[in-house]
Amino acid sequence: MGIRVLVVEDVKASKELILESLQLVGGFDVVGNCPTELQAQQWLHEKSPDCDLVILDLMLREGSGFAVLNQMRKRPDAPQIVVFSDFATPAVAQKCRAMG
Repeated sequence: MGIRVLVVEDVKASKELILESLQLVGGFDVVGNCPTELQAQQWLHEKSPDCDLVILDLMLREGSGFAVLNQMRKRPDAPQIVVFSDFATPAVAQKCRAMG
């Protein structure tokens, strides 16, 4: 069994790119995909122990990846989070680092 990954991405092409990249690299098992902030928060609340890594988009059509990041940083058992976003400015990168 590989690293268990939750993908939080609402754009189909981006999600497919992430999934293809994980498959090519190998060693990853995608255990969930959530296209909205609410779905991601619910999934992580219910199944967080089933996940080692979250690949998180910041700009979602419904909600924000920042809200998911903020919720997860409050939890000591939170999985690792990698932000994957087209909205990558130095200020956004700094904010993400500050949020853990």
